[in-house]
Amino acid sequence: MAIIPDPPITAYEPFFRPGLTAMVCRTLGGEPIFRLPEAAHLWQSSLRRLQADHPFRLLGYVTVPDQVWVMLMPTGSSPAAKVMDRALAYFTADYRSLMGDPGRMMVWDRQVDHRPVADVPDFAAHLDRIHYAPVAAGLVPHPEEWPHSSYRAWIDRGLYKLGWGWTPPGRLQKSK
Repeated sequence: MAIIPDPPITAYEPFFRPGLTAMVCRTLGGEPIFRLPEAAHLWQSSLRRLQADHPFRLLGYVTVPDQVWVMLMPTGSSPAAKVMDRALAYFTADYRSLMGDPGRMMVWDRQVDHRPVADVPDFAAHLDRIHYAPVAAGLVPHPEEWPHSSYRAWIDRGLYKLGWGWTPPGRLQKSK
């Protein structure tokens, strides 16, 4: 297959909104809990449950074995950090239940990387980084092969073409 270039910056413009935040949450000690498909599904379920109490718009996500990456914009009164804190708490409770440990199992590293998304080029870089993460981590050779990601939804929206990310994206090479 031919190399598919990065989408032009103008292709991202309709999707960017001020107020977006990109976040990376790591599991405690790099424990690869998301290798369990049930854990990745629990994460998605936690986000859906959270919508009622702390509404937000999820623009991008990926779950890799030891971390979750999200880009979201709160649509209610809760700031992005609070939305994420609640998502982590919901997931932790559900994960403890799944593992049969009703105690105080620690799941998450205390440090969560929060980065405001400044503008359209920054949005493009964050979205590309999210979708390329499973390839960069050596989990799959192509982004579309990773099941726990918003990549396919962005193909459906017409932003990415199938084949993007089969080689390192140019935008990510420039941002190193």
